[in-house]
Amino acid sequence: MKILVASDIHGSLENTIILLEKFKMHSPDKLILLGDVYNAYSYSVSRKMGDIFSAYCHKLVILAGNWESDDDLDISPVGFYKEYMMMLGNRNIYFNHGHRGFPNVTFNPGDIYCHGHTHISKIEKYNDIIICNPGSVSLPRGGTPASYMIIDETGIYIYDFRDNIVKKLLFEV
Repeated sequence: MKILVASDIHGSLENTIILLEKFKMHSPDKLILLGDVYNAYSYSVSRKMGDIFSAYCHKLVILAGNWESDDDLDISPVGFYKEYMMMLGNRNIYFNHGHRGFPNVTFNPGDIYCHGHTHISKIEKYNDIIICNPGSVSLPRGGTPASYMIIDETGIYIYDFRDNIVKKLLFEV
């Protein structure tokens, strides 16, 4: 299984289109958006993004961020999760936006916690779990580029929009 994870689009229609080109290029099984997808200031832009995402709803998971509104829920082709969990091989992957802090769940060694919110891409190990953030699609911070993440059975890879791997963690076999 391959997952494309992105966060903090903040209503950038242009970068949404680029992200979906990357989705087609990588051919993942799922597209997980970690919140702050739409633009609270432009309903028409949000509506266009919702229309574009509707073609992907069979593979799309959207988590609620701190910027999502009731209007966004009305135009989104899928509902918003507060948190989402899935298995990849023998690993649990726990997803949330991250604005409420570290999740109160039990992690096993090797499990993954994936969040957005900070707009800073990272992959790090902490107490036998992997904590990662794809960064921001449109408003990166901390000197990081606009980016997205691929998670598959081999590891975690953060890509910039020029198809360069800027960070990676390979899983131990």
